[in-house]
Amino acid sequence: MCEVNVGKIIFVLLFLSAVSVVKGDDEAGSYAYVIASKWGRYYFKMIPAGDGYHDRDKGSGVAYAVKSGQPDKEIWRVHGWYAFETYLSYDGIYLVRLGNWPRGHKPDKKHVGVAFYKSGKLLKMYSTKDLIVNESKVNPSISHYEYLNRAVKPGFVSDSGHQFQVTTVDNVKYVFNIKTGKVVSRR
Repeated sequence: MCEVNVGKIIFVLLFLSAVSVVKGDDEAGSYAYVIASKWGRYYFKMIPAGDGYHDRDKGSGVAYAVKSGQPDKEIWRVHGWYAFETYLSYDGIYLVRLGNWPRGHKPDKKHVGVAFYKSGKLLKMYSTKDLIVNESKVNPSISHYEYLNRAVKPGFVSDSGHQFQVTTVDNVKYVFNIKTGKVVSRR
């Protein structure tokens, strides 16, 4: 008969479960992507810096106007940051940037929550610390924490496209004026 060493089996099972948890918490590398404005007349191209894995917060972006019968026209640029999630206003003037997975375990003034740009120039930025009211609702993983409630999709509020909303993990819904970056309502 085979002798089974229960201690070794338990050790292997614990090791494998620990490896799977860590593996599931790997950060995604940054990648180039394009988003279009409502009606598709403008688009924004986000480009990571370097290899996309080590500099996941560095990059640049270019906004273009779509032209008929000629090359698309560059209308503005941003430099020095990368975001996995950006939103372009219908008129191509305003951009909303959501912060990447913040490293650490709690909201911090250094972690970008949401930022507003006009023609590539920063209007207003809110940190995760600015947005989270109840820090006990933040559920950190091994390397980072979520600050937005992903069950509620961020995005433009109305057809005018000049208001943008996000809902945080503590279920605070913010509506911002994208022309100023100021909070219109907080519930």
